[in-house]
Amino acid sequence: MDFLASLAPGPTRRGRLHAALRQLHERGDALITQLRNGLREIGRVRLYGPSPGTARTPTIAFTVDGVPSIQVAEKLAARGVFLSHGDFYAMTVVERLGQTPHGLVRAGCACYTTPEEVDRLLAGVRAL
Repeated sequence: MDFLASLAPGPTRRGRLHAALRQLHERGDALITQLRNGLREIGRVRLYGPSPGTARTPTIAFTVDGVPSIQVAEKLAARGVFLSHGDFYAMTVVERLGQTPHGLVRAGCACYTTPEEVDRLLAGVRAL
């Protein structure tokens, strides 16, 4: 809590925590919007999940037509972009989305993610 409170100014610990969490949410929403908009512009990408601006975590699930999710993850890792792939313990959802056996690719934006890293991820997906 002290670490989170240290991320924002304010007269009280509670006020600093509230401000820090609000700023982290706004930042995560901006980054995930950047990522979603960029992925949406790539013709072979299919997005899953709610749009930014709704109650959500700053993560995106997607697939690239013709490229199994494990290959997307491996090719991006070779470019220094690390993300997850698979069913994420949501096998029924992945099955209903028609994405078995390869699953989805999932990318997230954390408090330390930069806009430049999102751009690198987008460039890597465009290069597939």
